[in-house]
Amino acid sequence: MTRAHVAQLLRPTATYDPSPAGPVGMVYASLAAFHATVPARLQSSERDFGLWWKDHAGSVYRAAWLEETRELYVCQYLATRGDGHVEVLGRFTLEDLERRLRGWRDVCGAPASLEWLSARAAEGRRPGPRRRPSHRPLRARPASR
Repeated sequence: MTRAHVAQLLRPTATYDPSPAGPVGMVYASLAAFHATVPARLQSSERDFGLWWKDHAGSVYRAAWLEETRELYVCQYLATRGDGHVEVLGRFTLEDLERRLRGWRDVCGAPASLEWLSARAAEGRRPGPRRRPSHRPLRARPASR
């Protein structure tokens, strides 16, 4: 990692470009690993967006937004095998996130509420590249004239 890259990661919030923070959907083994990857995360102010998000299996997650990197992440807690994993759900301004998550207090804690949170974070995100099913052979197309 070059000094210029480190300096870019540590810029003040007003000019921070979150793209070096890691891809949306990135999963980290623990909260410590998540913070260690980008030092700005550890120094950032944080805003809670619920402590009892539940997945379909009943595991519990905490959601929080980091001001410095503009990342919304969830961290599994009450994990049976040590520190829970962390997943970045997206990058948003606080205003955009509050708009997307309007009503979250009424949903948080309900069974499968994590799916609601993930869907709200994903709204408007362009899907990844489309791939052709592997069972269909590719056909040559005629050249356009």
